Amino acid sequence: MKFCTFNVPSLRRGKHNLKDSRLDEVDRLVEAKKKTYAQVELVEDGDMVHADAVITNQDGFVELVFKDLELIETRLGR
Repeated sequence: MKFCTFNVPSLRRGKHNLKDSRLDEVDRLVEAKKKTYAQVELVEDGDMVHADAVITNQDGFVELVFKDLELIETRLGR
């Protein structure tokens, strides 16, 4: 999955594992040979079109709404 981090500079871009305590507990009970966490990729604003979700903070939310309105107005103008 790709997540776009819009106006959140504290998150590092790239691929990250999502650690889940439930998976750790199942692995402990079943004693599996291999354990694989879910992986997400954090991408920059420019790749927002290809992202599955957008992560932002309160300040970035307002800016994101205005950016979306500009896109809609541009498409309606065509």
